[in-house]
This record gives sequence, C-alpha cells and structure tokens, in this order.
Amino acid sequence: MNVRYQDLTPREFRRRIADAPIAYLPLGTLEWHGEHLPLGSDGMISSGFFEPLARDVGGIVLPMLFLGPDRRVVQGDLEWFGMDSCRPDSKHPYPSQPLPGSAYWIDNDLFVAILRAILKQLARAGFKIIVAHGHGPSTMLWQQYRPQWQKEFSVTLLDCWADGLQPALGIQTDHAATNETSLMMRCIPI
Repeated sequence: MNVRYQDLTPREFRRRIADAPIAYLPLGTLEWHGEHLPLGSDGMISSGFFEPLARDVGGIVLPMLFLGPDRRVVQGDLEWFGMDSCRPDSKHPYPSQPLPGSAYWIDNDLFVAILRAILKQLARAGFKIIVAHGHGPSTMLWQQYRPQWQKEFSVTLLDCWADGLQPALGIQTDHAATNETSLMMRCIPI
C-alpha cells in the first residue's frame, strides 16, 4: 500500500485522507551521525517509523525535511553547527571541526517559517492530525510552537516524545548512539 505523499495519485490521495486525515512529517537533516550511520539518519528513521504506522493506522507520509535548526558557535571567522562543536560539559571531548557531510543548518526563525508554511498547506489540503518527529532541535521547536499552531490552523499536532521539551521518552532520544543506531538497523536495514 502506497503511503508516501509524493507517490500518490489524486484518487489515492482523496481515498487515504478520507479514511484517515493524518500527515506524518519526518524532520530530518543531512548531518554527521558517526562513521557508522548515513547522513540522513534522522529523517530516514522517522520515515521508517512513519511508513508502517501509516499503513496500519492510516495517513500519508510527507518527504523528509533535510534542513533544520541546531546549535551555532562562532569563533572568529569560523562557524560550527550542531555536533561540529563539542559541548563544554561533554564526557567525550573532541576538537571543533566541520564534520563530514553535515549540510543542513538554518536558523530558528527560518525553520519556524518553513514549518508554519507546511502546516498552512496541510490544513488547507484537509489534514486534521499532523505528526512530526526526527532531528532533536527540530522536534523541540515543533513542540515549542505546537500550541500556537494548533489554534492557528485548527489541527492536532503530535510528535514521538513524551510531553515536555526534552526527549526523556520516545524514539530518537540520542545522537548516533545506541538508540538511533538500533532504530536505524530496524527501520532502514543498512
């Protein structure tokens, strides 16, 4: 059964949205996830989780977003994004460096504007429930704006973490470690 938005014909789209007006939005990045995982792991895991869910429960899976927010550290003429810069409290310090393949960073305001535009279009298309999940900083911004957007677009917004801004429980609760590696092995065998 076809559940990917970009692959649906208009007839298939109408049938799927009539049965279950649910959209699944993988919040991915093209970001270093260690030497053992693909650069698109965040979105690949989300898509790999959402596609069987859409087949079982109903709904439609959108294409993965590959741009997202993250930490930005400026040191002179250099900029470090996300995992490029080791956190000061890290148990495993490493030198700041551009990590191979990372090409995803956008600032929070632009990311919020992109999500808002997507939500406006999905509500217009008839979706009533929108589930977004993936890259940690992207999901945190989703949670932050969720109450505002639910009112603005009259939709229910969900993610795959427990309530609150920190991913204490849920899927994708680490970065390229045991959780994400296990999910990648299960969702998208490599």
